[in-house]
Amino acid sequence: MIHWFLDVLRHHPEVTFCLVLGIGYVLGKLKLGSFTLGAVTGTLLAGVIVGQLGVKVSGEVKQCFRRQPGARRRRWAMASRMPSATCCSRCGAR
Repeated sequence: MIHWFLDVLRHHPEVTFCLVLGIGYVLGKLKLGSFTLGAVTGTLLAGVIVGQLGVKVSGEVKQCFRRQPGARRRRWAMASRMPSATCCSRCGAR
């Protein structure tokens, strides 16, 4: 049974990916006293565990999460969107 499950994970990386996300989310919600891991840490741990089983994720699946060449990062710049440093155009107060 375990060999069948590992074969499915090896041949279908999208199933592996969804399974890691689901297991990680559940691990992140577990509470030990007042301590919780959180979803991100749980997902990282689930990925490490699945990776130790010998499951490799193909390049096509990894490509989804890489920045595309030529893509620019968006920066949040409220100052550049404001017309001037005054509070409003009517009173002109600063």
